[in-house]
Amino acid sequence: MITKERTQVVEGMCIKTKYIGPTDYKGTRIKAIHKRDSERTWTKTISWDYSLEAKENHLEAAKELIASWDMNEFYPDMKIVSCGWDHEHYYFIVS
Repeated sequence: MITKERTQVVEGMCIKTKYIGPTDYKGTRIKAIHKRDSERTWTKTISWDYSLEAKENHLEAAKELIASWDMNEFYPDMKIVSCGWDHEHYYFIVS
């Protein structure tokens, strides 16, 4: 008999972060983005902290976005519960 193993999946909103290279006018930055729906997108851009590793900079941008969006009024205990990445972005699951 073959049994299927149930997998526990963490669910929540997704924040995507991306690296923004330096320009002649601005230093290196990280931008965090959450697209709630077709009408509402939250973003937060922070300066790169050279005392942190890359993943930590992306995490800080995601935390700053959570601190700034107006959903905190309805969901004050939201926190980052998972992280993933690909070649271009980091992804944070917020629950």
